[in-house]
Amino acid sequence: MFNIILIGFSHCGKTSSGKLLAEKLGYPFIDTDQLMLVGTEFKTSRELHKALGNAAFRDLEAEKIAALNEYENTVIATGGGAVLMPANQEILSQLGKLVYLVNTAEILWARIKRHGIPSYLSSADDPYAAFLELYKERDAVYRRVADLLVDTQNKSPERVAAQLARKFS
Repeated sequence: MFNIILIGFSHCGKTSSGKLLAEKLGYPFIDTDQLMLVGTEFKTSRELHKALGNAAFRDLEAEKIAALNEYENTVIATGGGAVLMPANQEILSQLGKLVYLVNTAEILWARIKRHGIPSYLSSADDPYAAFLELYKERDAVYRRVADLLVDTQNKSPERVAAQLARKFS
């Protein structure tokens, strides 16, 4: 079974680069955040996370990840916290190659601010400090589980997709 599974922090380009990569390879594209919204009244994973709370959100995410075993030759974009649970790490690593789309904390913070700071950060006394702590924690996990790291700093989604298409063609 071969899938390309994109991991990384929120707003690192998993969905935008993933769609383009899938198109280049002739693969289907799946976004686990979108899978989680099916059958709900929510339009975004951020709304769903706020409504469910972190624990229930992560349980639903794990359920959707466990169901991914039916896919082959697919580009899969995961949510930013998808690989935090060891069970998800194991499932995803069996499904294909995990590609960490790496970017700097500063660039990611700017993108997050542009889209609105999520409640799990905005509720902190210092949202930026909370983000930096989360970034450090997650970066270590992403690096540990990834099969490939791709620096996306100053690269368009098209360029990232082209780089990955060359790697996986």
